[in-house]
Amino acid sequence: MRASAKAPRARAVLDLAAKEAGWGTPLPAGRGRGVSLLYSGWNTYMVQIAEVEVSKTGEIGVRQGGIVFGASATLWGQVTLRGWSSPTSPTIA
Repeated sequence: MRASAKAPRARAVLDLAAKEAGWGTPLPAGRGRGVSLLYSGWNTYMVQIAEVEVSKTGEIGVRQGGIVFGASATLWGQVTLRGWSSPTSPTIA
């Protein structure tokens, strides 16, 4: 995987995701991996690596990948913190 030298954070995110996904390790016949990198308007990088499989009949299926789950949790999830405050955010009860 190549990432621009002008974006070291992107490279770091890609490298970590690749390591955690076992990028470069052999897969059985009919399987492959794909990667996507998103830079959001919140100065954040998000990487998704999916393992896909092509059946003998040509159907494609995602074996591993959690972009819908991860994005949903990020966008609509809720965390309740008690007794915590930050100088840059309001106190959360």
